[in-house]
Amino acid sequence: MPSQDIVVIGTGFMPYSTATIVIYSQPIVLGTAVTDGLGNFSKPVKVPADLVAGAHSLVAAGVDPAGLPHSLKMAIQVAASTASSGSLAVTGAPVTMMLLVGLALTTSGGGLLLAGRPRRRTA
Repeated sequence: MPSQDIVVIGTGFMPYSTATIVIYSQPIVLGTAVTDGLGNFSKPVKVPADLVAGAHSLVAAGVDPAGLPHSLKMAIQVAASTASSGSLAVTGAPVTMMLLVGLALTTSGGGLLLAGRPRRRTA
């Protein structure tokens, strides 16, 4: 979604080199990352607010340990922003089913506790 924060992770680059993170349809540089001693990086970036909905490519480009060009590419799908509609985005599972399952488990657990109690005998 536009304006969403994501983390880009890259591997296979030359240690301590710079990788450039770009989103394509129209090339937009999202940032650069310096790799660690193993040639890996993890970089938080923000999806541009004005990025049109649809299919795009996220590319991290740099050099491999031999100094040759190295890039990682991932196809992404940008959803249309719902901010203008006045409604909030759905960010999780519906809680009604989870509440019902929790209630059922609690009730059956209580029943098992009662059934497992030792019986008192009266003389």
